Amino acid sequence: MPLKGVMLVALGIRPATERGTIDVDVLVAPRDARRVLSAARARGWVTSLGNEAACVLEHPALPMPVDFHRALFLRGYFALDTVGVHARATRDQSLFGREILRMHPLDMYAHLVGHLVKGRADRRDARHLSDFLAIGRWMQVSATECADHLVRHGLARAARYTLGLACEEADDEFATRVLAALPRDRRGAAIAAVVTRALPRFELGSAVGIPLIHALNTDLKTAGRSLAAHLTEPTGPDRSRDGWWLP
Repeated sequence: MPLKGVMLVALGIRPATERGTIDVDVLVAPRDARRVLSAARARGWVTSLGNEAACVLEHPALPMPVDFHRALFLRGYFALDTVGVHARATRDQSLFGREILRMHPLDMYAHLVGHLVKGRADRRDARHLSDFLAIGRWMQVSATECADHLVRHGLARAARYTLGLACEEADDEFATRVLAALPRDRRGAAIAAVVTRALPRFELGSAVGIPLIHALNTDLKTAGRSLAAHLTEPTGPDRSRDGWWLP
């Protein structure tokens, strides 16, 4: 399942001239991850820099690395699980000349919400904020359906942050309607407001922002668990607990 930029371009949601990519992201079922990596190594690919969710795949004859995911997010972070995402996907042979799983539009939108938060991005990240405007115009779903999907998968508070930025920076009408369709959550709105003001004070991606972005998880109890998992993650090139990506 290709993710993010490569799919936005392949589907015509954003032109390649505006949405440059530095890598290709793909998602596979967790049960298949080791087998797929083994097959990739047999064809000259090399794995590096792995954590619980993903690793980097590089090939000496190819200029662009692959971010190889078995999960969209680290343990306990949101509820957009790989099994559910694959179950809602459709099979497609037209985009890349071979069969792929094409992510459901609602999952594409939800993943963009979570990914911007995960990366500790803020209003300075115009490239990713522009994705919301483009996909909102492309999706043939209602704002209420989108809001319900975000709530169901633990991304409502994350959406209050990311879509709030999209509304301010890109005058995103669809994002505005999604925000209006989210259920009332005073605490979530307050957290999103704090993160909106605080993150731009640091360098993009600064580790100082880690507690802030975990506060945007489903609720404070879940946020505490995901933050604890993040802080106790192994250090070094292998930050996974099971070495799933290693030869």
